[in-house]
Amino acid sequence: KRLFLSHNRICDAGVVALLDNLGAAELKQLELLSLRNNQITDAGCATLTAAIQGGRLPALRVKYPMAGNPASAEARQALHDALVANEARAV
Repeated sequence: KRLFLSHNRICDAGVVALLDNLGAAELKQLELLSLRNNQITDAGCATLTAAIQGGRLPALRVKYPMAGNPASAEARQALHDALVANEARAV
């Protein structure tokens, strides 16, 4: 339910690989994904946002640390907004 991948030099391709290689059952159960202090840019945030909005990560909540990545404030905000909407759907 919790996956901590902070400080691992994960880039945008790593985000794609993570989503592609976790099974559907694991993704649906994931509540916390920590990707702090990696190398994720706006593209990686967009990938995560699309996965959330597409229902691939239905249990993922707002407790999503994205600090320390080079993604723009706008990309991080879009991701945060998707997580807030995700949490609201679960209630």
